[in-house]
Amino acid sequence: MWHPQFTEERSDTAGLFVHFRKTLLVEEVPAKPLTIQITADTRCKLYINSRMIAVGLVKGDQHLWFYDEIDLAPFLMLGRNQIGVHVLRFFHAIDHASSFPRLPTGGLMVRAVRCDEFWKAQIQSSSSWETAIDSFAILPTNLPEDDFLHIYENHGRIGPQQLKWVPARVHEFQDSTAQFSAVHNISSPLEQTTWEETLIRIQDDASKSHQSLLLPAQGKHYLELEVEHHMTALLRFRFRRPSSEGSILAVIYAESYEDPPHLVPYLRSKGNRHDDSKALYDPQDKYSFRVAENVSGLGYYEDEDTQEIFMPFHFRTFRFIGLQFDVGASDLVLEGIEITMVN
Repeated sequence: MWHPQFTEERSDTAGLFVHFRKTLLVEEVPAKPLTIQITADTRCKLYINSRMIAVGLVKGDQHLWFYDEIDLAPFLMLGRNQIGVHVLRFFHAIDHASSFPRLPTGGLMVRAVRCDEFWKAQIQSSSSWETAIDSFAILPTNLPEDDFLHIYENHGRIGPQQLKWVPARVHEFQDSTAQFSAVHNISSPLEQTTWEETLIRIQDDASKSHQSLLLPAQGKHYLELEVEHHMTALLRFRFRRPSSEGSILAVIYAESYEDPPHLVPYLRSKGNRHDDSKALYDPQDKYSFRVAENVSGLGYYEDEDTQEIFMPFHFRTFRFIGLQFDVGASDLVLEGIEITMVN
């Protein structure tokens, strides 16, 4: 979460302080640990009932970011409790405070762990927290003795210090999704346009309703799908759960079309990597479909009795995907393929 009006346009300071506060009404002091994980960009101090509880956090970077884990229960009392977090945010696109890694967007994360749902709702980051920007304190960048830290403060303004408190805004980070751009080398009783309607055109036109694709029983289908660029992504293959077992899906992931390899996987002859007159030669997943009574309900997705989703655990890297459907004794219905890109 973060202050909704925070900007980094000032040139007279290396950053700004931001305050967060939350009031808890405690009717019964927790008998068990009430543990939170807390982290901020760039540094923070945690206060409970006018007492400083923690100072953090260990310096990290965009590849390894740390958090502190704190049990709040010993510091709470019956009645009204005030939690405050004092955050120092160094601006991102500047040369100052170079020893402090930070991300492009400031933020404070408070996450409740190992506690019941009531306390999670009360404590974790949400718009129920209030936040205010401290415009009275700056971190000067022109001190001769301070060339790179820029941690020294100037509280030079006088007069009433009235902070403007507003509800915090929870950051919403969208997953980066991708779509298929073309279909190649179809070997199927279904027309190419039928495959395109389900796997390409519906994705391109959000106004169109969802269209599933029925693959009749005892049929075989092969096709190759292309995305716009080589990518690393998590995939979800969505189907209606079949009424009988026996159907198999095989998925090949490839960066290019190529001639038959001289030595797998080392000696390859790729040439024009977009030449779909050649073939895809790369590792593959195989997935066998199951009926509802043979499925252990893990709760990883909704409607497990009627929906079947194949989600490879690890990400896959590809430019082209080859799909082989061997349909068993009952029809197989393809609902769609979802691609979520990862770094």
